[in-house]
Amino acid sequence: MSYYIYTLKKQEEVIDREHIIMGWDYSGDINLVKEKASKTKYNTVSPIWYHITGNKTDYKSLGLKIKTNKEYIKLAHKNGYKVWAMLSDGFSPTRSKLLFDNDQKEDEIIDKLVKDVVDNNIDGVNLDFEGDGRKNTKGFLEFSKKLSDKLKVHDKVLSIDVTGYDNFMLSSYYDRKELSKFVDYLCFMGYDEHWSGSKIAGSVSSIDWVEKNIKKMLEEVPSEKIILSVPFYTRIWRVVEDEVAYVDNTFVNIRSKPKSNSSKLGVANKNEFFKFKKEVKGEKVGKSNIWLEINYEGKTAYIHSNYSSYKNYFKNGRVSTKAYSISRQNKMLKERDDFKIEYIKEDGQNLAIAVNDDESKYKIWLEDEMSIKNRSILVNQYNLAGIAAWRLNYEDENTWNYYNKYLKETKGMIFSNKEE
Repeated sequence: MSYYIYTLKKQEEVIDREHIIMGWDYSGDINLVKEKASKTKYNTVSPIWYHITGNKTDYKSLGLKIKTNKEYIKLAHKNGYKVWAMLSDGFSPTRSKLLFDNDQKEDEIIDKLVKDVVDNNIDGVNLDFEGDGRKNTKGFLEFSKKLSDKLKVHDKVLSIDVTGYDNFMLSSYYDRKELSKFVDYLCFMGYDEHWSGSKIAGSVSSIDWVEKNIKKMLEEVPSEKIILSVPFYTRIWRVVEDEVAYVDNTFVNIRSKPKSNSSKLGVANKNEFFKFKKEVKGEKVGKSNIWLEINYEGKTAYIHSNYSSYKNYFKNGRVSTKAYSISRQNKMLKERDDFKIEYIKEDGQNLAIAVNDDESKYKIWLEDEMSIKNRSILVNQYNLAGIAAWRLNYEDENTWNYYNKYLKETKGMIFSNKEE
């Protein structure tokens, strides 16, 4: 099995630049800029202040909603932060195409945005449009170029958020090579490798996956224009391995015995799943007397086969997942002392596993000091411009300190795949 170990670059290959260390501010929380940047350890903030509005069929309805906070900007500058206000399309590729297809409306919105940026002394704009690139690639490129040209007149920065290359539908939105010719920075959203719709448990952002995407992006984009966007969140996965019983009706009552008048232990909704033990014969409901014996919260229980099924999912198991902030992740690890943690060399992360009473497992690929160190090494190894974190207020008291520490200490380090 090959995996990462640390080696050193030749000194002449090391580029010593001040990193952009940015955090997206989802709620526009002025408390995030009340302390000096030297204390918080991030130097750039991106509050979500601009939103494309309107319906998806009438271009005349399109507009720009502005939520600029002048006090926020003033305080941020006083305390040493750059402010890159985000423009979001609300994840609506249909509405965005409507905008891209109407030059007059596009100019109107861009001019309104640039005026607000200039009038309020905002340092730059972060553009966050995501969707179906097959029909929007050209329109998004032209929109971005027009916005960039008008911002450059006033010495304002434009950064654009881009995905990795895994999903063609999402990835093809961005002509990265052409964008890099005029944009100041491309923020590679180095997360959602595994997401809410994933069928197997895995890391939100394994180091190997991040590195592969960086390498591919470097074929199109200069390193000094790439910012690595990092997750301040992870996912907790509930995994039931091997044979799994699942609800395929709207809901099913969970009984203490295989008969409908026995004690009701709970109600399971469609797609909920449990460790399957065996089929048993019980009270006939409709045309069937087959019940499924399951482990429910550590107890033997039964659900009727009219409303449920079972299947072998082998070792990958059937999964469900929730997103957890770093702070919530750490709180859970403190509350439960039965998590076993091991370093997964291929992922460059620690994996925490706990076994529950119902025979399911919790799996968490941790966003911790090890993960942060490894991401910092990639930034320095490939001479990237810095990092951007999704999102502020998801961190704990150590997160930014770790990034600040390792972005400095890992200059000259690289990862090398070797056999041990």
